[in-house]
Amino acid sequence: MADIHSRNPATGQVVASFPEATTEQIDDAIVRSRHIQKKWGALRYSERAQYLLRLRNLILERFDDLAGLICEENGKPQAEAVAADLFPVLDLITLYTDKAERWLRPER
Repeated sequence: MADIHSRNPATGQVVASFPEATTEQIDDAIVRSRHIQKKWGALRYSERAQYLLRLRNLILERFDDLAGLICEENGKPQAEAVAADLFPVLDLITLYTDKAERWLRPER
């Protein structure tokens, strides 16, 4: 199997390499994701929110590194990476943790 290379579009330099997944690995990932979705669905909204807020905190802790990686992989200026990629993710996590329970409750 070959590696998949992520390249900086401005320089052509390899930013990172990843092994190509086999069909069996993809099938296994699908089975595992369906299993974990059932567990996720069984969690209370407040428990789900805690996981999402932890993700938000991890993004904030690694904010500069993530912005730099986005710039390298996409050839974007840092301001665009922050405004178009990172801020929207952080805002959506906050929105979902605040509104998910109301949005997902059964309609009457």
